[in-house]
Amino acid sequence: MALSHVAHYLSVLSLYRLSANIFGHATAAQHLICFLSAALHIISPAGAFLSAPYGESIVSFLNMTGFYLYSSSLIAERNGATGLRDFRVLTSAVLFAVATMVRSNGVLSGFLFAYDAGVLAWKTLTKGPTMHNTIRLAVIILGGCIVASGMVIPQFLAYRMYCMSEADLQPWCEWTVPSIYGWVQNHYW
Repeated sequence: MALSHVAHYLSVLSLYRLSANIFGHATAAQHLICFLSAALHIISPAGAFLSAPYGESIVSFLNMTGFYLYSSSLIAERNGATGLRDFRVLTSAVLFAVATMVRSNGVLSGFLFAYDAGVLAWKTLTKGPTMHNTIRLAVIILGGCIVASGMVIPQFLAYRMYCMSEADLQPWCEWTVPSIYGWVQNHYW
């Protein structure tokens, strides 16, 4: 329960910083928007789940921090700090992957990488490749693969544990696409 409360508190702080990256924080109105976004997260209808001994607050913290780092990477890009940009992109990908390992819907954060990869690929096709865009596209694709690993690694480990031995073969092991997540959803919910 303490871990859930700490993670919820840290997600509020991350949301405040994410809001500052998006809306700015130079004026009183911008500070108010950042404060309100964080305050509304505290009193959100999900508050019961965010305060309970459940993985929701950890996923919230990891996702908010991942989005904060990703938005910070865009600021670093604007300032010409490409190394910092790439580091923040990859760090956000690791956070999204860990969030996905905690709750499988965390993989939806990977759409951010897919969108940016599509935009960069289109830019490369229409304007020609540049070293800058090629490196950025490679980092974005690597980041997307890291996020996807948050879904693939637990699936692989579960498959190896439950489907590789004939004695303890689980029903989901024989599915066309074996998925322990799908089995748990069908079986328990």
